[in-house]
Amino acid sequence: IDFQTGTSIEIILLKVLASFVLAGFLMFSSKYILKFLFEKSQNSELLFLFSIAWSLGIAALFNYLGFSLEIGALIAGIALASTNMHHEISAKIRPLRDFFLIIFFIVLGSEMFASTFAENMEQDPQAIYSLIFQEIIDMLPIAIPLILLVSIGNPIIVFLLLTYLKFPSKISFNAGLAVSQISEFSLIIGLVAMEKGLIGSYEISLLTFIMLVTIMSSSYLYYHSELYFKLLSPILNKINSHSLKKIQQSNDAYDIILTGINTEKENHLFYLHNSKFSFAVIESDPKKIKHLEKKGIAVIRGEITNPEFLQELNFSKLKAFISFDNDDESAFVIVESLLRENPKVQIILKASDLEIANQLYEIGAEYVFVPEILHHDKVLKKML
Repeated sequence: IDFQTGTSIEIILLKVLASFVLAGFLMFSSKYILKFLFEKSQNSELLFLFSIAWSLGIAALFNYLGFSLEIGALIAGIALASTNMHHEISAKIRPLRDFFLIIFFIVLGSEMFASTFAENMEQDPQAIYSLIFQEIIDMLPIAIPLILLVSIGNPIIVFLLLTYLKFPSKISFNAGLAVSQISEFSLIIGLVAMEKGLIGSYEISLLTFIMLVTIMSSSYLYYHSELYFKLLSPILNKINSHSLKKIQQSNDAYDIILTGINTEKENHLFYLHNSKFSFAVIESDPKKIKHLEKKGIAVIRGEITNPEFLQELNFSKLKAFISFDNDDESAFVIVESLLRENPKVQIILKASDLEIANQLYEIGAEYVFVPEILHHDKVLKKML
């Protein structure tokens, strides 16, 4: 395919057509060809080599058809990620990925002030450092608003979108913090734009500076996300209040409430169906809610680790509360909150180790299972 001759409209139409053909090919190959090859392959080294060859081959194909190598590599990675072997592939390529990640950040640093170094190579190092420092100072009036736009604007947009999609406030908040940075892919796009003459070295330095600052700030914000969520929860829960408003008021009619149910743990509901107990499942993911409701299972929309959600529920007549997938911190919150409302309720929880399990027993948990020692299946069978 020749994208170099013809009018601009013809070139655009050819690229659009090639995009649809490539998308169809990759969807078909990831669903059938890759799946078949991976199922037949029993050699982990062959899997590693094939994954690398696939990525390089698709990148080369995109480049041949007039697209960039980077876009081709990205699409090839997405195709591999959609296969059932993506966990093993990820584990195999991790050393190679880490190596190229180091190279990437070295290139990142070299690109940031490349023009300053190139224009002042003959000067002494002290003068070059002074010029770089001055360049950063000159950059700040433009960089600071853009950094604030990314660090604050992105989380707000994602939070509002997920609120509209009826996700709980905590999930929406954490998802927003996760995108409070510009990714390395933006630098790749910037470098391609510089090669085409659309931007200069100053814009690349500015983009690199913003990326480095937002990567550091987003890591810090996400690490302390629990603290910031607690501080902002009064405001966030006013904006994202649908999960609190839509709690089923008939939840006091249930004998058992469960949380942490996924497709692997749905067999636990079989025990409850064959028992004399009525039950409901607490869930926050809209897709899982639809899946459970299609099976005729009562669902209470919300997130058990949200204190406001717990306050809205009525646990006074509840016989048992079962959590299959809680972390240690939320386990203590659950036990204390439930026993405050109903001292007679039986609470089944997960703990990461025996020390945490003993602490949960001390504050009133009925059963605590440590996955490495006692499976929740046995606990549930014993209870029912």
